[in-house]
Amino acid sequence: MKKIYFSLIAAAAFSSAFAQNSNIIAVPGEKTAFERKLVFDNGPEFVAAKSTAANVIVQDTNWYVVDKHTYRNTAANAGSFYTYKVAATYTGNSINSGGAVFINGGNMIVSGAEGIVIRQATAPSTAVPVRLYVFNVTAGFPSGAALASCTTAIASTTIGNYVGCNFASTVLVTGDFAIVMKNVSANPNDTIRLFMNNARTATANISPSAPEQKYGEGYGIFCYGAVFPGTWDNTTDVFTLTAPNTGSDFEFCVAPRVTYTYTANHASTTMTTCNTAGVVYINTTSPNALSRQWNLNRFFKLWKPFSNAAALAASVQDSAVTWNFGGSPAVTDYNDSPTHFYNIAPPGPTAVNDQLIIKLQKMSDYSSGNTVLDNKAWTVTVTICNVGLTENSLTTQVGVYPNPATDKVTVYVNNATNDTQIQVLNALGQVVITRNNLTEKNELNTESLTKGIYFVRVGSGKSFTTTKLVISK
Repeated sequence: MKKIYFSLIAAAAFSSAFAQNSNIIAVPGEKTAFERKLVFDNGPEFVAAKSTAANVIVQDTNWYVVDKHTYRNTAANAGSFYTYKVAATYTGNSINSGGAVFINGGNMIVSGAEGIVIRQATAPSTAVPVRLYVFNVTAGFPSGAALASCTTAIASTTIGNYVGCNFASTVLVTGDFAIVMKNVSANPNDTIRLFMNNARTATANISPSAPEQKYGEGYGIFCYGAVFPGTWDNTTDVFTLTAPNTGSDFEFCVAPRVTYTYTANHASTTMTTCNTAGVVYINTTSPNALSRQWNLNRFFKLWKPFSNAAALAASVQDSAVTWNFGGSPAVTDYNDSPTHFYNIAPPGPTAVNDQLIIKLQKMSDYSSGNTVLDNKAWTVTVTICNVGLTENSLTTQVGVYPNPATDKVTVYVNNATNDTQIQVLNALGQVVITRNNLTEKNELNTESLTKGIYFVRVGSGKSFTTTKLVISK
């Protein structure tokens, strides 16, 4: 039976105590010549597609699991050490391959695949053949026969190499898919070691337990049994640094070479609105552009480096979603699906020009030129809904203090009538606080409100003024 050694990226070597476990063999790690900018052993490196037109074409190699490790490490550990161990059997069966699941919300063309692998020094062959497969995924696991495969080889015994190949023909996948790597040598003594990143789950009891350790998502998979493909399972609680294995979720360092399109777009409640009503915008941009697995900007928003003095390029730190709303003053919003109140001067109506910009930073490279943009522009007609009272005169009658607020806020209202009302709305336009029978000084309890942006509306009938309120806790 040929052996496949599984490796993981880790900052520390194993304790010698692990060698006493019959199913786990720890061997010394070696520092790799780890370069973030990828060089493929087979096939060209993809070139960024730059466009501001609709249906932007993206060509990329998705190194999601490697990115998670790169972001996890501190500056002192950014180069990392790769250490290894063996999981020779699982529930009494030999493990024959390892891979990872990739989330796909639309159509995607997969042209090839890659992985980080090393040849065991004792392997008789000078170059051990390695096969890469692409599978459909159902309920989190590969299903059916492989859609395509290709074969390459690994010769290095000193550092982990990126090895990859292109399929004989491209594969169109319309949902989640998996890339799997397998030793296909005919010599049962040939051994390779597949690399893994050191992800953890949210309940990991593995030390250290800092937030940057908890990057596991159940995307790592492996296959076991005498026949390939045999039985699939995920890597959660299987591979460990310490015993027991609860909380481990390592993912194999494999990557697909992909091409897909994305379009920036939105849906809204209306394209004609009143200046006292908020318009709810729903971001309907293609899912891959809004996914942290395919857009490094989204990835950075959640998993930016912890205690990393060697900061990444500024180009990956800006937002993937930018709304430019017209009006007076113009507003820039970085929320996925904001509610916007248009502030215009009388007499109205006024046509307001807006724009949504989606920036996709590809996963294969941090450089600023490796981005693609798409945008959507539209016009909103805004009418004046205040009857007999201008927005400016209303503004002089209302004050909100303090702003930002925490548990309490006071709304000052001059010349309030019997039907004047205070409403506090959340970012979805939902009324969360209402106050009637107003006085000049009206104290509102905001203790139940979560941190975020709210809007205070004061008025009656169709005559309202709106003030933004920030709750900061």
